[in-house]
Amino acid sequence: MAVSMNKAAFIELARKAQITAKKERALYKNLEALEDLKLISYDNKNLALTKKGQRVFERIRDDLLPYINVKAVLDSDHVLNYTTRAQTILKGE
Repeated sequence: MAVSMNKAAFIELARKAQITAKKERALYKNLEALEDLKLISYDNKNLALTKKGQRVFERIRDDLLPYINVKAVLDSDHVLNYTTRAQTILKGE
């Protein structure tokens, strides 16, 4: 399964999801740079990852996945279930 969308829809999605604070024109320029690097293609008015772009995306995803997993655990309501109980020690001087 592949997902593709037009540039305008992608930029609207990125801005509404607050993925970036860049203005529309800057995002268009970024998409053009990705096209020049052959990471995305623009066919039939739709953006799509190229095979090269898919490989780069998967490598980045694999590099970030451990950090994303840690954030998910920290965001969960049961974070203490993943840690050992801290031991309290009273010391006298």
